[in-house]
Amino acid sequence: MDPNGLYIGNSDGTYVVCINPQGKAEIQYAEPNVHAVGGPARWNMTTHQIEMTGAPTVAVKIGK
Repeated sequence: MDPNGLYIGNSDGTYVVCINPQGKAEIQYAEPNVHAVGGPARWNMTTHQIEMTGAPTVAVKIGK
């Protein structure tokens, strides 16, 4: 992880706005070897998926 949160150079990353089960928008970021979510989460070893453990901490505004 970059200490200042910035990466200068080529990147294959994509930000995606997802709607969680509570109907709230949350942001996720994915690269070929990285997947990040905008809030507290844990890795579920049984389902091999990320599970959010709390409310998103990154505000997402949809629309105008």
